[in-house]
Amino acid sequence: MKSMAAASGGLECPSELHEPDRLAAYQVDRFNRVLERARLGNFYRTRLAGLPDRVRTLDEVRAFPVTRKLDVLADSEANPPFGSRAVVERDRLRQVVTTSGTTGVGQEVYALDADDEAATYVMEARGFGWPGIGTGSVVLNTLPMTTTAAGQWYYHGLRMLGATVLPVGTFPSERKVEYLVRFQADTIVGTPS
Repeated sequence: MKSMAAASGGLECPSELHEPDRLAAYQVDRFNRVLERARLGNFYRTRLAGLPDRVRTLDEVRAFPVTRKLDVLADSEANPPFGSRAVVERDRLRQVVTTSGTTGVGQEVYALDADDEAATYVMEARGFGWPGIGTGSVVLNTLPMTTTAAGQWYYHGLRMLGATVLPVGTFPSERKVEYLVRFQADTIVGTPS
């Protein structure tokens, strides 16, 4: 099996993810970065009022409210088109994704800027790199390339790894199988639905 670095075209996991003594500090740092950006939007600024601007330990995270899907759906409906969670100015908007998530109920809307895109694609690439997908891999991506999140995010994450991606999500099943055989895909990305 290829090493992570070789498989991922050089995309490395931060060493903190492998060193338990540094993992908590890494998580606190990432949480504080997300917290700072989240407060730029009205939705989280309101929800987080009265809570600390930064945390020092992971135990402090327990004081923060959980955002549920119904909260996101209500926000999107009350503040169209992106909800008050969005912190992207229209001139910096790069991508709009919608998703019904795993429940299939309601449609969440997310507005992304270049930083959001980059973080999302790296996250997806890291996940696909762990099992060894990388340069030389041929991936049959059966998720549609529409405004839904997964199809786009998986495609770009896989491309970051140097994989050849066959975006066949809108094709009928017979044509998907034809591409699978013809181009000798070694990986299939899909959902049970």
